[in-house]
Amino acid sequence: MKTRIDKKEFTCLLEQNQGIIRKVAFLYTHSPEDKADLFQDICLQLWKSYSSYRGEAFFSTWMYRVAINTAISKIRKNRTPLFAAIHPDQISAPHTQEDSDPKRMLFEAISQLNQIDKAIILLWLEEKKI
Repeated sequence: MKTRIDKKEFTCLLEQNQGIIRKVAFLYTHSPEDKADLFQDICLQLWKSYSSYRGEAFFSTWMYRVAINTAISKIRKNRTPLFAAIHPDQISAPHTQEDSDPKRMLFEAISQLNQIDKAIILLWLEEKKI
């Protein structure tokens, strides 16, 4: 357990691993505003929790746990999902080349899963370094 928070070290680790926060925010929210809010909430929670990081796991693994727990807590607190269901009109809409990006399609499909399945898939994919 860290007794003193090193702001420079924390900032460096956050910058190196910000993709984790972006993935979680993308999967657990729908609108750009909600994504930005969740990103900020996760960063704040990481800062508050950083002194409890013991180094027993990789920082990225600990960061995932904090990020996912923050996202799920925010959903529970709001009692409404932060992500919206896909409307049938969106499914039948013509696809652009950007829409057919396999990575984007994968994350959009994952975003439709329940909270727990989403977290499991996200952690499993990170091991695969997509």
